[in-house]
Amino acid sequence: FASAPAITVSANLNRNWSRVEQVPGPDNRLERQTPFSANLAVDYKASAQLSMGGTLSYTQGGQLRVSAQQQAYTNQRSQLDAYAAWNLDQQSQLRLSFNNLLAQDKLSLDQYQDQQGGRTLSTTAPSYRTLRLLLEHKF
Repeated sequence: FASAPAITVSANLNRNWSRVEQVPGPDNRLERQTPFSANLAVDYKASAQLSMGGTLSYTQGGQLRVSAQQQAYTNQRSQLDAYAAWNLDQQSQLRLSFNNLLAQDKLSLDQYQDQQGGRTLSTTAPSYRTLRLLLEHKF
């Protein structure tokens, strides 16, 4: 469409159905393999000098059985990134980017249980927002 705005939309979905036969179920999938993830990106070219956009990512967490005695859990997470870029000339661009705007911490639990007892390790990995201003120049 000639009169439509200069918008580009892209998306992807990933689904994994792994099962490890040597580990009793349920949730006996490959360790650290995400069952489901999705990304949605939108880019808009406002003019010859200005473009902007963003990306929203989602990663499913959940329970995982690593072995007959060991289980793990991770939380679901979403991440939002955005940018604006100004073309100063044909070789130079100024880019302002905002990363991890939702700043969701990563939570995980590792549990081990056998006849002698059990142990649970809970970990929180903090997440931070990032603001970046870059001047890019092609030589």
